[in-house]
Amino acid sequence: AMRGVPRASAANGALATPCASHEDERRVAKTFRKTETRQWIRRRGAVLMGLGIAASPTRAKADGRTQADTSSPLVQELLRRTEERKEERYKERLQDYYRKNYKAYFEFESKKANYGRTEVERKIQDWLEQNKE
Repeated sequence: AMRGVPRASAANGALATPCASHEDERRVAKTFRKTETRQWIRRRGAVLMGLGIAASPTRAKADGRTQADTSSPLVQELLRRTEERKEERYKERLQDYYRKNYKAYFEFESKKANYGRTEVERKIQDWLEQNKE
């Protein structure tokens, strides 16, 4: 019998089951070994990080990048393209946020009487026209 594996019994209200098969025991033991290994790595990793020993051979710079990151031409190109599109992506995220969180409110407000008289109300109306589904 395996230790730590609960078995159903007639005493706790379930039907009694036969012993687990050999395959089931192997599966449980393998899972246990994986869990133990992960825990060991986490403990040792925490100790090493506490001592200031990093797993990576490169040193981190003040901005969070490593020396290996800045020396690669591919990474340089990716960083350049990221910077070029940063503002565009920010605006896209902002528009998605507005569509998600304010569209229903703007539609509700636009149905009020006397709506569309001010410049802001006209801009909201234009925004609703642009973001129709």
